[in-house]
Amino acid sequence: MAAGSGSDQIIELLLSTLRSRRATVFAPTFSYFINRCELHGIKVDQVPLERDFTLDTKAFVKSARKSDLVYICSPNNPTGNQLERQQAIDIIDSLEDRIVLVDEAYVDFADYSLSADAAKRDNVIVLRTLSKAFGLAGARVGYMVASEKFARTFRSTIQSPYPISTLSLAIASGVLARADHVRQIIKAVRSERGRVFARIAKIDGIKKFRSDANFLFIEAGGNYLAISRSLRNHGIVVKLLGNLAGHRGCMRITIGTREMNDKFLRCIEGVL
Repeated sequence: MAAGSGSDQIIELLLSTLRSRRATVFAPTFSYFINRCELHGIKVDQVPLERDFTLDTKAFVKSARKSDLVYICSPNNPTGNQLERQQAIDIIDSLEDRIVLVDEAYVDFADYSLSADAAKRDNVIVLRTLSKAFGLAGARVGYMVASEKFARTFRSTIQSPYPISTLSLAIASGVLARADHVRQIIKAVRSERGRVFARIAKIDGIKKFRSDANFLFIEAGGNYLAISRSLRNHGIVVKLLGNLAGHRGCMRITIGTREMNDKFLRCIEGVL
């Protein structure tokens, strides 16, 4: 393992030192990674996800073999879904001579992590963060899991001597000491995610997609503007994505408390 000032800082360090020339991602995905690659002069090949946001493994691997760096967001942001575990392993095993970067920012809300697999493979780097499930986005605390050799090299030659402030370390230590409480919050979020998903499924005019994160991706189509306006008028903030990957009127809805979620549901049900 190796720590960093948020997983974004680790991404930045890896891109600046790995000297990659070409990267493969599926799309849509976390735009920060694509933007940083382009800033570093790295060509990015984007393999479109299917309409239901599943991935054509053969097409992805074919493209990835032309690259020296592969990025997998798991669960994916902004769609929320996670590849099937065996599918992810098959991709990694097919690309043993490429660096595979697995971004697990939202994995605490999902069913599996590839951290243990990364520790046993020379080509896999898993990124984790305390920004999401642990609520420490402002503290900037992240870490990577990789082979012992790579992690040691990263700590000694790539990472800065003091990547995390004393204050952030103290905050992180305090939160980690209450890990049982965080696990209860995660359990509640997962339960609410299922409840909100089921409610949305009953609303005509809204298309929902399976999520393994702490948010839901929905397609509002022609109802996009009306719903957006109603949410804004009720003081509800969601991520407005517009038209994305062939889908019209897309939104990313973060799962909150039951009361927050009920307010959101009443709002869109009132429009439709």
